[in-house]
Amino acid sequence: MVPLGNPGNKENDIPMAATLREILLAPHVEPAVGEECCQLIGQELADKPGGSGTALKLAYKTVNTFMPGHIEFMVRDLLPDMVDQLDRSGPTSAPRAAPSSATT
Repeated sequence: MVPLGNPGNKENDIPMAATLREILLAPHVEPAVGEECCQLIGQELADKPGGSGTALKLAYKTVNTFMPGHIEFMVRDLLPDMVDQLDRSGPTSAPRAAPSSATT
């Protein structure tokens, strides 16, 4: 964290807020985030009904059978890009004003 203010002024030594990237991709946090993403994928697949759900489940099981660890690798590989996308679409994005329906 980088302190703000003058070096000798204790009132102004307020740390800057960490970015989403700094929080989620910290070395001690990133493995847990990747693991939870993989669990979420498994849970979402388990809840998929019908023929398309069956096809997705079969594809997921096939990948895990013939390439163990591949999904985890891909999640960890894509995680920085996903975090960046979330960070850009977060509350810092300026909301659009609703068009006015009033006429003068």
